Amino acid sequence: TVITGLDNNTIYYLSVYARVNTDWSNSISTNLAPIATGDLIITEVSGEFTDNDQDDDGFIEIKNTSAVTKHLNGVTINYFNGNSDNNIDFTIPLSGTIAPGAYITATRDNSAYNAEYGVDADFNNSQFYFNGGIDRLSITLTDNTEIDAFNDTSDFNNAFSWDSGVAYYRVNESASGALRSSWRAVGFATPKAATAFDAELTTAGTWTTTSNW
Repeated sequence: TVITGLDNNTIYYLSVYARVNTDWSNSISTNLAPIATGDLIITEVSGEFTDNDQDDDGFIEIKNTSAVTKHLNGVTINYFNGNSDNNIDFTIPLSGTIAPGAYITATRDNSAYNAEYGVDADFNNSQFYFNGGIDRLSITLTDNTEIDAFNDTSDFNNAFSWDSGVAYYRVNESASGALRSSWRAVGFATPKAATAFDAELTTAGTWTTTSNW
């Protein structure tokens, strides 16, 4: 059975029963909590030239940082092409669910993405260009509340310019994704997976220990 009409601004309580002939089991109850700021964050944005080929396989990666499964109905990924007027140019409405700690990705061309990474993206839009400059991406809820963003959230003057030939990894999940300092640019992409930076070595001793490399 498919339950429709749900949104991310309402808490739903569900009870599940099993039936054998005329006998019913005790219920198993759960709730589907609404998505709050910090539950879904952008963890990676890869330009279309990261693999040295303009083949439309750039992507955005989103992680569920909460401890419960989240329904994605009512969540939208937005693409600002050029960011000069801070108006949304293209969107991808999401659906389905995302488990705790799991990732989803959205790309421009799923065939190109699959050819490069060996897996399918969860969503796609042919107008999500991932071609750098001051393009911006964001995640919004049904009521247009913005819960995360890649690049500036206010106006053209505060945007940072990014390179479509690299991937950008989130290195500070607690700081705004609008800040360039929240991202590290590297020459490879790892969609739907944690990066080496998630367990980054931070002391001089560990950096120089041979067994760590």
